[in-house]
Amino acid sequence: MTMAKHMEGGVLGNEPLSGEELERWRAEEQRRQEEEQKAAEDFQARCDQVDASIAKHLTDELEAEEEEAKIGDRQRGDFAMFRTYCDQWGWPALPSVPQAVSAFLISEMNLGDAVRTTRLCNSISAIHHACGFDFDPSRDLYVRAVLRRARTNSNNQPQETNHQA
Repeated sequence: MTMAKHMEGGVLGNEPLSGEELERWRAEEQRRQEEEQKAAEDFQARCDQVDASIAKHLTDELEAEEEEAKIGDRQRGDFAMFRTYCDQWGWPALPSVPQAVSAFLISEMNLGDAVRTTRLCNSISAIHHACGFDFDPSRDLYVRAVLRRARTNSNNQPQETNHQA
């Protein structure tokens, strides 16, 4: 693949950018993207600080809400794995996006273990519901397709038999 040596047309006009102009444009675009990334990281850090500050004063209430939402240890553990995955790839965990859920499920998919893949997806969904998000990324078309693939793979695996006499 070769890099374009000039840009033209559109909002830039019909005159090609010179090498220096193109480099300035690229540098400015890189700077803008870095600023946006820094702003997003700062925002998330502030949100995390507020959550931590509030959580220490609402321990009993949070436990009651979790109990009411029936979030179990396994769901918390599954979601912790998902959060770690999201952190590694720069995805938001809460609220999440379907692409993050799909990618996570694919990365965790064990051939022939549709039950585990479905459980992981259900845990992500349960946490989103418990947090009061209207949007559930696990209901997305691509996530459902990943789950279908997991079931298909599971159905195509040889069944273990017990040969006891």
